[in-house]
Amino acid sequence: MSPVRNVGFYAIVSDNIDDIALHVCMLFPHACFHIIGVTHRLKSRHHYTSLYANIMHNLAKESVSSIASRLRSQGCNNIKEIIIEGKPTKVITNYIKRNSIDVLVTITSSKPSVIEAVSPTIQRLISSIRIPVLIYTPFFKFQGKEKIVTLALQSLSHINGNVSIAISLAKNLNAQLEIIIMKRAGKIQLEKFRRYLLGSNVVFGLNIIESSTMDEFVSKILKLCNDSLIIVTKRHEKGLSRLLGILGLRRLVSYEKILASISPIPILFI
Repeated sequence: MSPVRNVGFYAIVSDNIDDIALHVCMLFPHACFHIIGVTHRLKSRHHYTSLYANIMHNLAKESVSSIASRLRSQGCNNIKEIIIEGKPTKVITNYIKRNSIDVLVTITSSKPSVIEAVSPTIQRLISSIRIPVLIYTPFFKFQGKEKIVTLALQSLSHINGNVSIAISLAKNLNAQLEIIIMKRAGKIQLEKFRRYLLGSNVVFGLNIIESSTMDEFVSKILKLCNDSLIIVTKRHEKGLSRLLGILGLRRLVSYEKILASISPIPILFI
């Protein structure tokens, strides 16, 4: 993973925004943060339209300002505050392309007491945006955990291009790398992977947790990741799913949705 120079932050204010600000500044201390507020374009000619538009613009501006001030309080001072109008997925995607954004940060919900499916907007962002997306749920609390980066994959066949991102994060954070794999690998493939990790100069552990269902796999991941700073995992991009993602029509598969709904640990979808 190349150095993160520009971080996009989709401005959703949450009850745990102070913890999130602390965490993202720890992950990307030298990045420029683009705090992006989005207002919907109104087409109605009703006489309340302009008033409603002003209210929505002010709410978006307050959300952006609130997040920016939290980041500054944690020492991240390279910040741009942006308000754009349109459909969130489309305008954020366009902004990412125009401004060379390396990672998008977003929050799944504002309240920790609400357990619900990830909103369609957040699903589309995770599914369609081609850069890594860092997700915080309402259940995240920064507790000064041990420095562990967890890479969770369904099989070793998903390792190419993914392990380098996790290794880079572990090195930048001076952290241990823990790798969790759902399907048992062949001896030759496993030994080749071990040699690769030994040459990376990071402290690592490898866990193979065979599970019959995705729910079971996610449950085991969350138990093993209790002390992790971040979970790195791959988005599902096979066949029709990949095409729908490019078109902005795909929804999260069950594995992704469960993690993005209830994980107390931030998730980097790559």
